[in-house]
Amino acid sequence: MTRRTFLLILGAIAAAAVGFAAWTRRSFQHQIDREIAELLAADTEPAGIVQESDLQQLPEPVQAWLRASGVVGTAIPSVVRIRQAGEFRLGADEDWMPYHATQYYTTNPPGFLWNATMRMAPLIDIDGRDRYTGGVGDIEMRIGSVVPVATASGGDLNSGALLRYLNEMMWFPAALVGSNVRWEPVDDTHARATLTDAGQSVSAVFAFDAQHRLIDMTAARWNDTEELVLPWSTPIDQWGVFNGIEIATGGAGVWKTGPDAYTYIRLHLTEVEYDPSIG
Repeated sequence: MTRRTFLLILGAIAAAAVGFAAWTRRSFQHQIDREIAELLAADTEPAGIVQESDLQQLPEPVQAWLRASGVVGTAIPSVVRIRQAGEFRLGADEDWMPYHATQYYTTNPPGFLWNATMRMAPLIDIDGRDRYTGGVGDIEMRIGSVVPVATASGGDLNSGALLRYLNEMMWFPAALVGSNVRWEPVDDTHARATLTDAGQSVSAVFAFDAQHRLIDMTAARWNDTEELVLPWSTPIDQWGVFNGIEIATGGAGVWKTGPDAYTYIRLHLTEVEYDPSIG
């Protein structure tokens, strides 16, 4: 075999590999696009307008928070789309990976799909999604949209995904007056919310400051990596106004593993849309 022939064969193999990777990436994104369409096609009946009377039976700190956020008199959105950016890591000793994501939610019934891209190394990305729909949570993440690095569905992941949904309702707080959410008082600055969907219920304690802002949420949540339930919290350090509603716009996610705790995500919202026009 001549050197020229060898180089031509090598070039053809390289081109085929690049083409295959590009095809696989497009195929995976098409799968995610279909899943988004399926989520948004769910029966999302309008839930109405938040009235002052909807707040009357809620714990005092929750009433104060929702009034201060400006949800009274606004519509409960059927669909929410957010964009976020930040950093993510897989463990306390792992490197931080910058990421950006688009996430879709439905409120009736509850569901979400988080479509993210993380920069693992120069020219190497992790692409994938985390979702909850029809009572089932599942996750699929791939290096370069090709090599699976995290794939799981059902089981204990269902409650973990529903608890994530309950936490992220802070970004569309009008939905927290819905009939599927039950609130219980804890003290002057804390209240417990229980969300029920598809025959399962999850609970978390919301914490508020003197300015009636949400500042944290704590719960016991299934950790799929550790394969056990761990203390989980989402401290908040930024607030802003989207769609005329004041919401948390920046914070972190924290797992407590044994006697230690580590932050696994730091994020901020860049866009929030209620009932967007999605083509």
